[in-house]
Amino acid sequence: MLEAPALTAAPALRSRLGDPYQVAGMIASHGALLDGHFELLNGAHSDRFVRFSTLANDETALDTISHWLAPSVAAWMPTAIVAPSTAGVALAWRLGQHLRLPVHLATVGADGRATGLRDGIDLSDERVVLVNDVVTTGDGLAALADVARKRGASIAGAAWFISRSEVDVAAKIDAPVAALGDLLLEMWSSDECPLCARGLSANRALELN
Repeated sequence: MLEAPALTAAPALRSRLGDPYQVAGMIASHGALLDGHFELLNGAHSDRFVRFSTLANDETALDTISHWLAPSVAAWMPTAIVAPSTAGVALAWRLGQHLRLPVHLATVGADGRATGLRDGIDLSDERVVLVNDVVTTGDGLAALADVARKRGASIAGAAWFISRSEVDVAAKIDAPVAALGDLLLEMWSSDECPLCARGLSANRALELN
């Protein structure tokens, strides 16, 4: 149920790249920040969810996000992009168009984490950029990095839209990173979730994008 009352105050956007007012406006105007009860990919629960697919459906918004990320990504001199087959794929394709890079998609398991490459391609001697939509723990990008490295690639860096928690993704993947900013949103374990305590059922994040 997406209408459950939020338990936290309106989050503040901490900018890294691009125009923070425009980023906040994108999120607000597209209704990308949902209130409700959500089970995130890492198993934590939250009363807020960033639904990137609503932004990805807007060509202008997607193009703007890609243009803001492109200079940082280009500086890493990548030769390819690897992305999971989830909502972040739209951003990966647009970055690929801007930087004239091929995009390779990873299959994902029931937990939403990358398990392999769809085309089984050999990435030996390739410098790949990992692309996703929203980062919470960085574990999704770490899994994606493992998949790419097993195919012979080196990781040039990782890029995504925004982070919803403070996490050192660069340390997890041993490569530089770029994102538009941080939108810090509260989350709890299932045992400590106040929404579970109210008896509200949770929407799985994997099914919302």
